Amino acid sequence: MLLSGNEMKTLGKFLGFLLLCFVPSSCMGVYVCTEGSGALSKQTREIPKFNRISVNIASNIFLSQDSVTSVVVETDDNLFDYILTDVQDKELIIDAEKGLCPKRLNFYISTPEIEKIEINGSGDIYAQTPIVVNKMQILIAGAGDVVIDSINANKVKIEVSGSGDIRLGGYCDSFFSEINGSGDIRAIKLVADKAKIETNGSGDVYIQCRNSLEVEVSGSGDVYYLGEPSFMKVSISGAGEVKKYNPR
Repeated sequence: MLLSGNEMKTLGKFLGFLLLCFVPSSCMGVYVCTEGSGALSKQTREIPKFNRISVNIASNIFLSQDSVTSVVVETDDNLFDYILTDVQDKELIIDAEKGLCPKRLNFYISTPEIEKIEINGSGDIYAQTPIVVNKMQILIAGAGDVVIDSINANKVKIEVSGSGDIRLGGYCDSFFSEINGSGDIRAIKLVADKAKIETNGSGDVYIQCRNSLEVEVSGSGDVYYLGEPSFMKVSISGAGEVKKYNPR
């Protein structure tokens, strides 16, 4: 039986979740996971300042740009000791010492600055406030999603090599994206002054561009654009297409 693209993406996320439950990110062996007690609690972590986030475990990240630095973990009360929230070179690394099967695992994160988000698994990140930065880099190497409905940045750079999706809205001067997997970049509500897009996989890109748009398609993913860019350069060597976005 053949699966559609969406079915494959859903299956990939499910398998990624199972893998993260049984295999710690630092080990290739198979271990029985530690089950959550079901008694949910919150714990505030003492964390130094950071401007980058790396997520290596299946979880939900609720991100806020605020004047204070704060990390609150919400999960089963018997799992806190196994959950790592370390800062190295201004990067907050979220991981686990062993395989965990929590009933819930949420992180509520506040930071004055954020310039890089990286997902290596099935963790999802949701921005709870508008994000104002000079530059933002988003890397997805797994099945996790990133949702930022309001961003204001000079530069936005995105690399997707997994099945995770990215949804962006707001404004940026310069936008660059590269897809080597099946994840989609839905940035039709992000107004970019100039954009460069490279697709080498099956993921689609939706973008709104005002002045300059360069597109290279060597995979099966399509690129949909909104706007009337004064300069446009398109190179296609795969099965994908570049199309004017038609909202329905």
